[in-house]
Amino acid sequence: MEENKIIVTDESGKEYEMTILFTYEDETNAKKYVFYFDDKLDDGEVFVSQFTDAGELMPVEEDAEWTMLNKVLEEWQLENNDEEDEA
Repeated sequence: MEENKIIVTDESGKEYEMTILFTYEDETNAKKYVFYFDDKLDDGEVFVSQFTDAGELMPVEEDAEWTMLNKVLEEWQLENNDEEDEA
């Protein structure tokens, strides 16, 4: 498996290979997150999960966490769109 790929398992046990967009560590709550997408689909949907040092993915469940993570994604998208415009 490539370094920028992860395997995500759904509730029924089916595995999906996803592409990592970026990771983020929130120092306030001492949690790490991975933002990823399915590059086989063209829907632009980005997923996010909390992850442990052992690589275990865990769902994000708190509304405040989702709000913060949405802002992180928006900032990342703005920064990366600026870089594309400069290229």
